[in-house]
Amino acid sequence: MTAAQTLPLNACKLDEAYDPISMPDREAPGVRAIREAVVGLGRHVTFDPQPWPRCLEGIRTGAYDLIVGPSANPAFFAFIAYPRVNGEPDPRRGIGAVNYVVIRRRGAAANWDEERFTGLTQPVFYGNTAVIVRRKLDAIHVASDDSARYAEQLANMPVLGGPLPPSVRPCLAHKKKAP
Repeated sequence: MTAAQTLPLNACKLDEAYDPISMPDREAPGVRAIREAVVGLGRHVTFDPQPWPRCLEGIRTGAYDLIVGPSANPAFFAFIAYPRVNGEPDPRRGIGAVNYVVIRRRGAAANWDEERFTGLTQPVFYGNTAVIVRRKLDAIHVASDDSARYAEQLANMPVLGGPLPPSVRPCLAHKKKAP
């Protein structure tokens, strides 16, 4: 093993809850899987919680060896290596999966039928780390607003007619499941 191979790997993870992939204040299953894989290679890893743009910049500049949580976004292909099969990103080899859900107030005119929105009177709000959501909304020509940085900010935005009541806010975080 070379001297460089004995140094810990530096990983960036989101500084917000993204369970089961990453949590800022504890080791989520996705981070645990990475740690176990790195230890299995005889190495060590440290995880630095940072805002998503800082993680991306750090992986781009070499400040980080690993980044936890990026989806296989073509915009990242120039500076992030993904597990691949036949030259395409292989989602089966990821550390987790994220499913985004659409929520609305009961009785609201807005609706989502898994293909299109109807009855929208304002943009669809979502967290700014959800690049895939922006791409999908753009593809179906739906106005959107990604100015919320955290789920709590999103909960306080005028989503379909006003801020969500506190009892609904825990449902706001997108559903996530491990593979």
